[in-house]
Amino acid sequence: MTTLSQTTARAFAVSVEYWSGALCYALEEYLVEAADAPVAERLARARSRDSVYDNDRIAELEKVLNARPVVASAVGFSPVGSGVDGGSTVKPCCPRCGSDDIIRDATARWDIQNQCWMLSGTFDYETCGRCEAEGEDIANWTAIEPNPIRPAPNGSDGTAAP
Repeated sequence: MTTLSQTTARAFAVSVEYWSGALCYALEEYLVEAADAPVAERLARARSRDSVYDNDRIAELEKVLNARPVVASAVGFSPVGSGVDGGSTVKPCCPRCGSDDIIRDATARWDIQNQCWMLSGTFDYETCGRCEAEGEDIANWTAIEPNPIRPAPNGSDGTAAP
């Protein structure tokens, strides 16, 4: 009898910096599912070979990869320089109307092995679904305050009412 070991895949955002000598000329981010950060970086490195920035004509081409785990609700989130504490739960808000209905275009690639579409990158251009304001990185990132836990009314949570 064969015992199968099953590893749980987690979502990772992997940033890929493209360097030519001492100049970083591009940065892309790939969202991948992997068992750990080194596997996520290997998957992102393989995907980055299809990037327009990966070009044999670029002198001294080097890539620097950095994988970080993300939660499902943060997929596509990359508020670099947002001013929000990195441990906070955040949401993008429209600078014009304050709505959090922000839309961002992305690209996906078909993953033959996993038989699903995998997000391979997001674009900087954003649109507000409410007022249609649009532009590059227009969203203001706002920390979300957690909802306080409130006791159920009249003891309906199984405890006696006071």
